[in-house]
Order: sequence, then C-alpha cells, then structure tokens
Amino acid sequence: MNAILDVRPESDFLRAHHPDAANIPLEELDSRIHELPRPYEPLTIFDTNEVRAEEAAADLKGRGRDETIVVHGEE
Repeated sequence: MNAILDVRPESDFLRAHHPDAANIPLEELDSRIHELPRPYEPLTIFDTNEVRAEEAAADLKGRGRDETIVVHGEE
C-alpha cells in the first residue's frame, strides 16, 4: 500500500483525515522532507486544494520522487 501524505494545513487535517495519512503541510514540506518514506516507495499526496496537491507533487518529483499519485477532493 502507498504511504499517504496529507499536505493540508494541520487544522484541516485534525478535522478529518484518512487514518493512515501523515500530515506535513505544504509550507513545512521542505523542512520535514526527512519524515517521508524512502524515495523508492510509492507515495499518495492528498489535499482538498488541487493546486496545493500538484505543487507538493512537483516539489517531490523535483527531488527524485517520481512514484507519486495525486488525489484531491473533499474531506
């Protein structure tokens, strides 16, 4: 199973989230990148905001994380 990264702000994450998701808000991604699973492990990125989800995916792909799936939608 893919690891799930929720890049929403912590307040949104605390209201509702997937039980297996880790929350690293997009604004903190750079400083918390070490918390992600190993680069070769698939990663699903979630956000209710499509732009923010795609921005996180682009950032991670720029760091060599090509195995990303972007999911956006309602809580």
